[in-house]
Amino acid sequence: MDTADSYLVDPLEQDLAAIIPIEMEFPEPPFKSQATEEEKIRLTLKALRRSIELKNRTMSLVNAFHLGKLFNESESTAIKFRNKQKTTKHYAVMAEYTFDIFEPDPSQLLQTTLLTVQQVKKLKKWQVLQYRGIIANNTQIVFDGAQN
Repeated sequence: MDTADSYLVDPLEQDLAAIIPIEMEFPEPPFKSQATEEEKIRLTLKALRRSIELKNRTMSLVNAFHLGKLFNESESTAIKFRNKQKTTKHYAVMAEYTFDIFEPDPSQLLQTTLLTVQQVKKLKKWQVLQYRGIIANNTQIVFDGAQN
């Protein structure tokens, strides 16, 4: 790992590893459930851009997560590809990576203190998978503890 990446990995890994999963109400997506898929993507992208513009770190992560979830819920890879083309590669990667990291437990996203969507966008795929593992592990530890 080179020095340019090291400033991202250690503090972010510590931020994610320090999360203690608790029941938190995850914010609803910025669209109505009966909206068309295209409208959902448009509204979520608009909300993501606005939260970035307002420098609202947490809502930017939430909106990126919702956009990534929309991409991931596509019925086929062809539809997923077409939906991702409705935005720029920058936002598509940001959304996909945010969703990939927090899919195991989205509420943990609300407890981060350092992670930003800009940092997520700069991650390598192996880092995304590493951070996803940390989130999944945190969740598993809590569930294992609750069973004992």
